[in-house]
Amino acid sequence: MAFIFKIKLRDISKPPVWRRVAMPHDYSLEKTHCVIQAVFGWFNEHMYKFSDKPYGGSFEIRPLFEEDRWIYDDLKKHGCKVIDSAEIRLCDIFNGDTKKLLYVYDFGDDWVHEMVLEDIVLTQYDHAVCITGKGMCPPENCGGPGGYEYMKEVLTEHPDSEEAREMRRQLDLSGIGEFDPRLFNNYDIRDINELLVYIEENVK
Repeated sequence: MAFIFKIKLRDISKPPVWRRVAMPHDYSLEKTHCVIQAVFGWFNEHMYKFSDKPYGGSFEIRPLFEEDRWIYDDLKKHGCKVIDSAEIRLCDIFNGDTKKLLYVYDFGDDWVHEMVLEDIVLTQYDHAVCITGKGMCPPENCGGPGGYEYMKEVLTEHPDSEEAREMRRQLDLSGIGEFDPRLFNNYDIRDINELLVYIEENVK
């Protein structure tokens, strides 16, 4: 059995940024995190969590570290259940009426991804598969949705300006050629799916 999700970045438009992904129903949320990193092109440089709200939700699913126990204790005091992402599976979450889960990556830039369950299929998938998608993923550390929207404006409307050159330097974009926020194609999907095979083989 597999779940088909449409995963979309909130507050990004023209174009929107989303990926449609099939995942085995028994993937842990830790493994799901790795899949989302791969299909969007993130570099796994920051912390993450799954929840029902970006902040102030009723639960948080995240990696648990002993040195951060004070954070988890504080969340629990405010009525938030804290769950280890390695110990819970997709089928534990999407086992009834639940159709949506939020994934927040980088608590500074606050990239909020909406995971919407579109379908449940009996087809057996050996690993996650990126089916299709739209839009270029923002670069790491560009300032969140607002920063990315401004970046797109500068690089598309004033590509030869000093600000654009400095932006490319700071965000390490010099090697990508002409910036096109619409860029996502079959070559991207092929490379992503190769990475998803690696995740299946190396992440529990």
